[in-house]
Amino acid sequence: MKFKITAALLACFLLLASLTACNKDKPSDETGDDIPLLTPATSSTAEPDPDETGDPDETGDPARTEDPAATTEATTAATTEATTTAATTTAPPPATAEPEEIKFTACDETVYVIASALNLRTSPAVEDNNIATQVSEGQAIQRTGYHETWSRVVIEGKEYYASSKYLSTENPNAEVIFTTRYETVYVTAEYLYIRETPSTVGKIYDAATKGTELIRIGFSEDWSKVMFDNKILYCSSHYLSIENPNAAATTTAAPAQ
Repeated sequence: MKFKITAALLACFLLLASLTACNKDKPSDETGDDIPLLTPATSSTAEPDPDETGDPDETGDPARTEDPAATTEATTAATTEATTTAATTTAPPPATAEPEEIKFTACDETVYVIASALNLRTSPAVEDNNIATQVSEGQAIQRTGYHETWSRVVIEGKEYYASSKYLSTENPNAEVIFTTRYETVYVTAEYLYIRETPSTVGKIYDAATKGTELIRIGFSEDWSKVMFDNKILYCSSHYLSIENPNAAATTTAAPAQ
């Protein structure tokens, strides 16, 4: 009986030893870090297939390394060509228009300078190098051609050009002979200059509005001597009337019967 128990224990021991040996050859789930993992090959380490990478010229990648000097020269040439092309295709600026020719109306009359000094020029244009001489206020010169802007004049047998607005057919130095009068007159213009002398170049003292009442003490065809601000002054006779223009405007007509 004792022998049988000993044999059973021995058999159990041998079975246990056999199972332990088998477990040493089998990998354990808990020691997986000891087993190297297989890493799949990536595209970066694989040799590329020439047919799959495509033609370098189509992808924009250079097929070979370019020479920097050659690249700079080519770029400069291209830029120069583009600049030259742009310069040659640019339209030329429009030509400067010729100044319009001044057409004078022929005349033969004496005119007088009504500026303190008037430039006489060799051509009808304001330029720094065409001033020939100057004439003073009141000087008489002969006008042979008239234009709104310029006048053609002759002095000492030489032809010049002067600004028309500083010439007048009225002699500012001529004495005006007045006929004595004493009457009330009224201004008929919207504004009328009252001057210190009977001349269009006379200094302006004031301006009277339409309907202003004046006392006229002297009369000529062109000028009237008047009392204004208790002073003897002058104004154009063409814009004075013995009838008050404002009174006529305010008169109400009688209704028709």
